[in-house]
Amino acid sequence: MTDTTTKQPFVIVYKQILNDTRITRSSDITVYCALSAYADNITRQSWASIATIAKMARCSESSVRRALKTLSDLGYVRVDKQYDRIGKQTSNLYTVLNL
Repeated sequence: MTDTTTKQPFVIVYKQILNDTRITRSSDITVYCALSAYADNITRQSWASIATIAKMARCSESSVRRALKTLSDLGYVRVDKQYDRIGKQTSNLYTVLNL
């Protein structure tokens, strides 16, 4: 029998976001946690879709968009819009920032 407890993935959530009184909606924190879960361990970048984030954060897509705006405004997440060759937006690249 294999011990799976040592092989389980984990997510780092910086305590500062939990203590930040400017964050008033729980969806802001769950979206941050979802982004952290999908982020690369080194670059802290994530290509997760709004739908994927909403599913993990257990909230609506509009709540995800609001949370991303809040997190970006507060400096916890950087949102970089990505475009194809003809200039149509294709996706967003999210970077979880360490303050």
